[in-house]
Amino acid sequence: AGLAEFDLVSCLAVLQHIPGAAHRHALLGEMVAHLKPGGRLILSSWQFLDSARQGRKIRPWTEAGLAANDVEPGDYLLSWQRGTTALRYVAFLDEGSLRMEADRLGCTILTAFRADGREGDLNLYMVWQK
Repeated sequence: AGLAEFDLVSCLAVLQHIPGAAHRHALLGEMVAHLKPGGRLILSSWQFLDSARQGRKIRPWTEAGLAANDVEPGDYLLSWQRGTTALRYVAFLDEGSLRMEADRLGCTILTAFRADGREGDLNLYMVWQK
């Protein structure tokens, strides 16, 4: 049996929490592989570095028992303060890096735009086509 194929796959507010560029590329590759020809992949990525308010949540890796050389460039540790204080891993994936991924995977970008948050631009949304 072959892979299931879909007209549409969505990955919203997930990709930035997958550690490692190779793992993110593999996940994107799997999603694209499951698209029918002409199928679309909808992605979003949090643009936290573009917000001073969100940037204040960045914590040193030592708080998680890691050093900066244990992680990749663009990897961050952010505080989570909803009822309790916790730490979360977030990779900063800008539009340029996601455009390169689309190209590597043979996809065309149909649209890219920013929306959400107090600032109105905290998330990058993209629609790729296979």
